[in-house]
Amino acid sequence: MSQQLQDQTRQSKATGMSNKQNLIAISLIIFCSLFLAINYTSAAPSVTITSPSGGDIWEAENSYTITWEQANVDKLNIDLSRGSSLYTIASNVITELTDSSGSYTFEVPLTLSLPTADNYKIKILAYQTGIGSVAVYSDEISITSPTIEVLAPKSGDIISRGTSYNIEWTSTYIDKVDIYLLWAEFSKPLFPSINNLDSSLIVSLDNNPGVYTWNIPESQATGNNTFLIQINDRNAESASVNGKSYDICTGYFSIIDPTPTPDPEPDPDPTPTPEPDPEPDPDPTPTPDPDPEPDPDPTPTVAIYDGDLIRNSNAPGDARFDIYIVKLVNNKKFKRLILSPHVFNSYGHLDWNSVKEVDSSTINQYTTSDLARAVGDNKVYNLSASEGSDAGIKQWLNISVEVFDAQYDSDSIYEINTTDRDAYAEGANITQ
Repeated sequence: MSQQLQDQTRQSKATGMSNKQNLIAISLIIFCSLFLAINYTSAAPSVTITSPSGGDIWEAENSYTITWEQANVDKLNIDLSRGSSLYTIASNVITELTDSSGSYTFEVPLTLSLPTADNYKIKILAYQTGIGSVAVYSDEISITSPTIEVLAPKSGDIISRGTSYNIEWTSTYIDKVDIYLLWAEFSKPLFPSINNLDSSLIVSLDNNPGVYTWNIPESQATGNNTFLIQINDRNAESASVNGKSYDICTGYFSIIDPTPTPDPEPDPDPTPTPEPDPEPDPDPTPTPDPDPEPDPDPTPTVAIYDGDLIRNSNAPGDARFDIYIVKLVNNKKFKRLILSPHVFNSYGHLDWNSVKEVDSSTINQYTTSDLARAVGDNKVYNLSASEGSDAGIKQWLNISVEVFDAQYDSDSIYEINTTDRDAYAEGANITQ
């Protein structure tokens, strides 16, 4: 083989080797790029809330900026959390996977559906599509929402028509109010449902002075324990008991006719005429003592059965409105307070006309039960409420069977509906 041919052969082999090496290098570069891309996009999402900080106070009708740091996130939801309740701030906020931070401005509504409290948290639920999600919470913050409370009139007050009376209230974050008179016609002295009351506007105020002098017309209808005052936040989008965009005075008051001014006594005669001496009475004929009247028949005892409704309308103060439901177990007698008209009406089988009037000695024969559990819920709660009040506290008995049996009577447990249970505010658990 000539020298020239050998050189060409060697050159051809070298070129082939070089091309193979280039292909291998290019393949490695492509593989590494794909590996890095897959490894980057498949990393789990992460997020850290940087604002608000613990202890911040957010006021109604003010705007606040929520900020966070993030990695591998392409979508997130922002909520306001308190216990098991959530208030949606923003949903499906789109971000870039390469973004390292984010922010959202939130205006606290004037009629927030959650109450004023100091245990709110911001919740961010961050996603990376096809990979997963992560939820994080901020430290606790406070939120102040509109509140209003009627101070006067109070339950049992007596007001005369044709006179002036100061309606008083206290409130926060409310600048305009409407004042209403509510009333009900009583066919019998039962505490009626608020939803069944008639109403009329007394005044619509473009300010919120905290007091209004009500000039009661002489034509105003009268009634005994028949009337209520309700004050509304005029800017409220919806009436909310928790949001306190309205309030009603503590109980029914009376409107009566004014007491007439007596006519003045006539002046006596300047010179009194002496009375003649009376004639002496003749000896009276003795009158025999009448036979004593027989004792009247005793008042018949009201028959009371398991599930009956009882009330003592002669009880002092607002306790005369309290209605109890009876539970009979063998020779044991229990009674449980029905917290409010709203709770009463939540039981479709209860009837206001079925309430039995009893005296104090009869009602005291029944032991008051504070134990109840809702249908479908194994938790037994201790329920407490003051007589004459529509508010109460529930405390879960988080104790062993042995401790329960030593301190409580299982026969006294009432089974209630969830409306009844949830009408009581959550209190501290009982653990011993």
